[in-house]
Amino acid sequence: MIRNENGINFDVGYPLSNKDVFIKVGNLVAELIPLIKKIILRIEDKNGRRFFIYAEGIDKFKYNEAAYHTVQGILDFMADYKTLYEVNFVHLFFGNNKWRMSDAMILHNAGKQEVEAVLKKRATAIRRDSQ
Repeated sequence: MIRNENGINFDVGYPLSNKDVFIKVGNLVAELIPLIKKIILRIEDKNGRRFFIYAEGIDKFKYNEAAYHTVQGILDFMADYKTLYEVNFVHLFFGNNKWRMSDAMILHNAGKQEVEAVLKKRATAIRRDSQ
């Protein structure tokens, strides 16, 4: 068992369930975020501009699986900074997370007709799922 400076115990006993792993990682992230904020502020002060984050690989998460929901807190944290999120179109339609509600510029390589088709398909799926 490991105890950090805040008195939180991390039992590294085996076997760990997925739920246990998510809880432990969540606790670690919650502790690291204030430290990361301080580091980012120092970098911004030194460089004289906003910090930029490239959040690559979010598109690899399926929006309806637990792992995707686990990273939402981290994505919300990044929304306070200039962040480029690499996502699939479907990630833009589910949830009311801070990162999704922030000002956005959507970059894509699809034509207008393809974008309209995706939007219609997603709107139909959302209506169906909400019934």
